[in-house]
Amino acid sequence: MKYYAYLRQQGEGCDYTIGCAQTLKIFDADSDVDAQVKLSDIIKDEYTGETKLEKVILLTQPIEFDLKKVYDELENEKKLKKDKYQHIKDLEDFERLRNKLGK
Repeated sequence: MKYYAYLRQQGEGCDYTIGCAQTLKIFDADSDVDAQVKLSDIIKDEYTGETKLEKVILLTQPIEFDLKKVYDELENEKKLKKDKYQHIKDLEDFERLRNKLGK
């Protein structure tokens, strides 16, 4: 089973706006206990000395997110807004021409 560990170091790292003191580790484990052992080994190997951690969150069972759907919805909303604007502009042009040329 895949496990995901969010690791945040103490302090802000190089620049808090880009989050260099944060990382996501992805690894396989047979059980929650095995995952904790593996994560403990990762921490011991990579986050000792000056790079101590402040927070760790261990996750499993990710939920797939349909990002394409979100962007498609945004595009549709933009198109509807553009079409509505064009319709209003066409009506204004129609009224202007009708008044200019007579009813």
